[in-house]
Order: sequence, then structure tokens, then C-alpha cells
Amino acid sequence: MHNKKVCVVGMVGVGGYIGCIFAKHLGDVYFFVRGKRLESIRKNGLKLCSNINGEMIVHPKMASVRTAYK
Repeated sequence: MHNKKVCVVGMVGVGGYIGCIFAKHLGDVYFFVRGKRLESIRKNGLKLCSNINGEMIVHPKMASVRTAYK
């Protein structure tokens, strides 16, 4: 699965967790997020603290705001 691209829309609880795991193990992970969370991910990466997976900080290939299609 290393040649796949993954897009995570919605970086709240579950999306953030799964997005972080994907970003750690895959090369092409894109996050669609908005507001202060977007600024924070671009600047600091996404931090996950988990009893199972430990603590990790990932930097997605791209973090962008999603726009509505007309």
C-alpha cells in the first residue's frame, strides 16, 4: 500500500487519529482542514498521544482548506 495516496477530510477525533497513523506509515497523505487547526498542522505538524501507538508528530504532504464545489 506504499504507492497509495490518502486524503483525510475532517481532522477531529477519529479523522485526526487515522490521519496521523496513515501519515506515519505512508508517504502521500493529505489533510483537508480549516481554521486554527490548519494553521497549527502546517506550522507544528499533527501530534498524536496514544496508549497503543505512543506519542508521534507527523507532517502531512499537504494540509489545505477544503472548498465547496459549485
